[in-house]
Amino acid sequence: MAVPGPPTPDVQCVFVIWGEKYPIAHVNAMIEAALAHSSRRLGFTCLSDRPRPDLHPAAQLQDIGPAFARPDFMGAGTQAKLAIFEKGRLADGVPALYFDLDTMIMGDVGRLAALLKRQRGLHMIPATAGSFWPLGRAVNRVRAGTVRFRGNGSIFVFMPEDWHHLPQAYLDQRARATEPLPRHLWADDRFVSHMARDRLFAIPTTLAVKFVNEFMAPGPALARRKGHQAATTARRQGLVALTFSGDACKPEDLLQLPEGGTLSDRKGRVLVWEDEAMSGLIPRIRNYWAHMSAGKAES
Repeated sequence: MAVPGPPTPDVQCVFVIWGEKYPIAHVNAMIEAALAHSSRRLGFTCLSDRPRPDLHPAAQLQDIGPAFARPDFMGAGTQAKLAIFEKGRLADGVPALYFDLDTMIMGDVGRLAALLKRQRGLHMIPATAGSFWPLGRAVNRVRAGTVRFRGNGSIFVFMPEDWHHLPQAYLDQRARATEPLPRHLWADDRFVSHMARDRLFAIPTTLAVKFVNEFMAPGPALARRKGHQAATTARRQGLVALTFSGDACKPEDLLQLPEGGTLSDRKGRVLVWEDEAMSGLIPRIRNYWAHMSAGKAES
C-alpha cells in the first residue's frame, strides 16, 4: 500500500542562501515567522551552495547547482537567485513567494499570494516610480517600449510554471553578451523586470515595502508627520513584509540606535528612530532582528 506524501501546500516560500553571511538559523527563524502568521498551509524550499544539516524540518534543501552557483553570480548582482525559476524547483500550480534574507516577515504571507488571483504575472516591490501603473504603461506603449520597468528583487510573487524560461534565457543572453554588459544583465531583478515587463506588477504598499522608502524622508519633520498619520500607522501595522535591502538602515545599525536617534542615506533622506515617526513599530523591529542576531551568535 502506497504511503501518501505530504499534502500539497496552499503557498510555497523559497529562500536562497550562500556563503556564511547568514547562518541557517536565520532562515529557520524566517520560516517560523511565516508559520506563526499564516492562515494557509505553507511549503518551504531553500536553495543553498552547501549542505545545511540544521535546516528547519518543514523545508526542503536543494543545491543551487553549477549553472548559478558561480562566484560572479553570488556577488552584487545576485544572479544566483534566478535558479528559483528552474523547472522542478517548486511545485507548479502553487503560488510561490521568494524572500531575500534581509526581509522581515511580519504578517500572513497568504495575502501576498492572493495577488496572483487578481493579476497573474510577476509581482515585485517597485524600484522605479510610475512605470508600473496604467499611465506609465500607456506612455511606454507610445514610446515603443523604451521605458524600463524595474522591480526590487527582495520579494517575488509568481506562479512557477509561468517563468521556467527565465534561467536559461539569462544564461543564453549572458553567453552572447560582450563587455560592457547590457544593464538588464547586471542583476537578477533587472533581468526579471526586463523579461516580465508586460506582466510585471507592483506589490501594494499595504502588503510590503522597502524600509528606506517607507520610513526615511527628506527631513525629520516630514518623517514624523508621515508616521503620525492614522492611515499610515494602520497600513504599516498591517504589513506582511518589510525588506531592508540596500546599504542604508541595516538591521544591525537599527539595533544600536538610541530612542530619538537618526540615520541618513546618500540621498539625504533621514530616519527618525522614535515612535511618532515609526508608527509604533520599533519594538517589533527590535525584537525580530534581536532574535535573528541571537541565531547568528549561536551558529
